[in-house]
Amino acid sequence: HMLLKEKRYEEAYEAFQKILKKSPQSNKAQLAIIKIANEYYNQNNFTRALDIYNEAVRRWPSVVNKTPIIFNNMGEIYFKKREFPKARKLYFQIINMDPAHKEAHKVLNRIGDIYLIQGREMEALSVFDQSAKLDPDNRESQYGEIRMADIGVRYPRLRVNNATLDTSSYFEPLKTYEKILESAKDVDILSEVTLSKGIALLKQQNYLKAIQEFKKLLPLGEESKFHREAAKYIRQSLIFLVDDYAKQGGILPILYSYTDYTSLSIGKITSLKTLLQVGEAYQSLGMLPEAVRLYEKVKLLDAKKIHNDRIFLNLGQIHYERKNYSEAEFGARSFLKNFSRSGKIRDAMKLLAQSLSGRKQYDDALKTYQSILEKFPKLPSEIHYLIATLEADRNETVRSIAAYEKTIDTFDRTQKITPDYLRETHYKIANALYQEGQYAESIDAFELAIKLFPDHPHRSWSEFISADALKKIKNNPKATAQLNQLIKSQPENALIKKAAQSQLKIMEWEKENTNAL
Repeated sequence: HMLLKEKRYEEAYEAFQKILKKSPQSNKAQLAIIKIANEYYNQNNFTRALDIYNEAVRRWPSVVNKTPIIFNNMGEIYFKKREFPKARKLYFQIINMDPAHKEAHKVLNRIGDIYLIQGREMEALSVFDQSAKLDPDNRESQYGEIRMADIGVRYPRLRVNNATLDTSSYFEPLKTYEKILESAKDVDILSEVTLSKGIALLKQQNYLKAIQEFKKLLPLGEESKFHREAAKYIRQSLIFLVDDYAKQGGILPILYSYTDYTSLSIGKITSLKTLLQVGEAYQSLGMLPEAVRLYEKVKLLDAKKIHNDRIFLNLGQIHYERKNYSEAEFGARSFLKNFSRSGKIRDAMKLLAQSLSGRKQYDDALKTYQSILEKFPKLPSEIHYLIATLEADRNETVRSIAAYEKTIDTFDRTQKITPDYLRETHYKIANALYQEGQYAESIDAFELAIKLFPDHPHRSWSEFISADALKKIKNNPKATAQLNQLIKSQPENALIKKAAQSQLKIMEWEKENTNAL
């Protein structure tokens, strides 16, 4: 016993074995050896603990059957080793031996966990339902409720029998999580339910809210399994979020979420696609150094060069955005030569045409745009818009109007998101019609643009020009009303307000002058 107190477990084990050799029925020696196994278990030396437990089961079954903790510890060891049939058998032995044992309720949940891991969801649901009803508001009962809700999140189409099970947790998982969050006092249960709620939100593709839930677990520290799981799911949520918003053109949510993630210090994002998408979001906002830094990082990590074509093209776009049109043209031509099988040929041709237009080589640019329309007939609207801006740049207003009309006519109205170029088109065609002296048509176009896109930054000036068009067609009462409304809607020192006031004074002076004549 002295050796045991001094934690010299192997020496103590050998000493008690000698005692048992002389006195095989020595209960004290048997219990001492079981205690040594328990000490090994508490020290996470599961291999040695299991060896001794198995020896005890083999040699002293009558003693072991009076000591349920042995089956509990052996079950936990097999559970950690993922030997689930052995673990489940031992857990059932505990319940059968002593249903009132302090570990029996926890063991019942373990059986449910095993069924869930093995893909036996209905059996798991039945076990957790039994657990949830044993002692309501007890931590183990709350664990059972959480797991029933988890099954509802993961497997919402199970044929659940309402007559035999309390199915509210299964069918209303988020409501269940909220209820437990309000009533639970145990830190592990609060952590468990927070993690489950985050996963449910992730499954619903509510990525921002999911991340906020997972972040609540980070203060637990890196040694906590909940911290580690939360960090993993935050990364996963960010990857999904970035991909989702990249498809929608949601630049600001991407950059907010990425910046927030980097501030958490929970590991690097290793998804090259995600890093590339974040770089493209930076590029869209004109934050070019940040974009280039991420492109270089992807290029360095991309051993298979899967994203080389996309990076090459993005860098060409950066040259274009910096007005380095010759370099952008060279990049586009090099891309078309070196990545002839890429799925981004259309984008490269578009960059080439834009670069040529930037260099005022309008005819060559127009030929390239027309070639795009021939080779890629789907989604032609944006190309017609670029042709319209090209014609406007070389003062071919009539041609630009025709191209703007094609932009509107060919736009795919099933698209969920209205692109910026379509908003621009409606305002620009109205201006072009005004420039061509087609005042009545321009008024209609301005009204439509303002109706469709009232928050456009050019709205106020468009209302001013529209009022002038009304004046041109001798509709002075409506022009006056429109100018007065514009004056009311503008801040005191706004330039547009002063322009509208001046226009009203001119109209008043013209009216007085006409009356005098």
